[in-house]
Order: sequence, then structure tokens, then C-alpha cells
Amino acid sequence: MGWDVYVTKWCQRDMDDLAEYILDNDSIETAEVILGKLTEAILSLESFPMRGRAVPELVLSGIDGPRELIVGPHRVLYDVSGKVVHVLAVLDSRRELESLISGRLGG
Repeated sequence: MGWDVYVTKWCQRDMDDLAEYILDNDSIETAEVILGKLTEAILSLESFPMRGRAVPELVLSGIDGPRELIVGPHRVLYDVSGKVVHVLAVLDSRRELESLISGRLGG
């Protein structure tokens, strides 16, 4: 049996903002492809949540829990606790992590 995956309100907001940005600047087809890849990565956590790496910037700051998957230029940050995965954020990897996740850790 797999892990339970929960998408936090922050992550859902990130996905909504990303969709809006792509629709404003590209096409619905591009939005579907990118959001589809991100959704597929998130759903893959049901069967193998430990495949992502520890988040390097957080490890350097002494925070050892969150992990991440890299999907194109995006980072899917998540935390595993027992058989539960909380997806914390979907972030643009080209931006500074600390300012993007301020107040999010812990769901």
C-alpha cells in the first residue's frame, strides 16, 4: 500500500498562480503540459516518496526534513512523516528559495 499524499493550500496556490502565468504568457497547451508533469511528479510520491533529495539550502540552514523533486525549472517541495506526504510548494528553481517559502514549512 502506498503513502497518502496531501497538497497543502500553499502548493495549490502555487499551481494556480503558475497556471495563470502560463495562460497569460503562453498557451493552454503549454499550461497543460507543465501542470501535467508537475501533477504526475506529485502523484508519484504515493509509491516512492523518498526518491527526492534533501533540499540543499535547507540542509545548510540546519533544516533536515523537507525533500524535493526537480521538474523542469520547478521544484516540488514536500515532507514525509510516517506514511503521509505533505506537498508544501511548487517553486521556480531560478528564484531564491528562502523568500519563496517563508512561513510555509510545517504545511
